[in-house]
Amino acid sequence: MIIFFILGAIIGSFSVVFVLQNTAPVSVTFLSSEIEGSLAIILTFTFVGGVLTTILFLLPSLVADWIHTSQLKRQVKTLGADLDGAKEREHEATVRAKQVETATPTTVND
Repeated sequence: MIIFFILGAIIGSFSVVFVLQNTAPVSVTFLSSEIEGSLAIILTFTFVGGVLTTILFLLPSLVADWIHTSQLKRQVKTLGADLDGAKEREHEATVRAKQVETATPTTVND
């Protein structure tokens, strides 16, 4: 857990240095709109847009995986209960077999 904190601190430090070094105003034109702002801010918004687009594309497969995992967890619970029942039945059968063994007299053939 601490390694993620350290990694986040390092990435945050690099981000601050990047913003401080890239303060030049730039103009970005997309279709018919034009946006002016700091290079660092424009690049940050572009990066965030890319992250959001990636999340939107991954969302259907993440939901499908979550549903499949839930189904598998339910199946594991069911199979675990079945296994416990089978072990109990096996134990009962073993106990009955031992009772039958001790209850029947043994005959010795001379």
